[in-house]
Amino acid sequence: SMLATGLNGIVAAFKEETGETELPHGLLRLIGKVLLDASAQCLAALKDKEADAAAALVQCEASDGARDIASAAMEGAMVKLQDLKAELVAAKSAEVKEKCSYS
Repeated sequence: SMLATGLNGIVAAFKEETGETELPHGLLRLIGKVLLDASAQCLAALKDKEADAAAALVQCEASDGARDIASAAMEGAMVKLQDLKAELVAAKSAEVKEKCSYS
């Protein structure tokens, strides 16, 4: 694991620097604790990023839904506009026919 690899690297560096073949037990425990704490912080940060990404995805899906609703409303309005235009053309046509028949 990365934790073991990090710990082994620290032990090797300590041996190289001091010439000692073993780390004092207290120092070894302290290093292990620091590495574990760092791992826990990394994991927590990852979970936060994952939650942020999930929230962004939900927001994006909601935006897509709102866009779909607006698009459907716009299509409905266009159909209604076409109907009104057809009614207007029919009314004008009837009005013209009526005026022409009186002439």
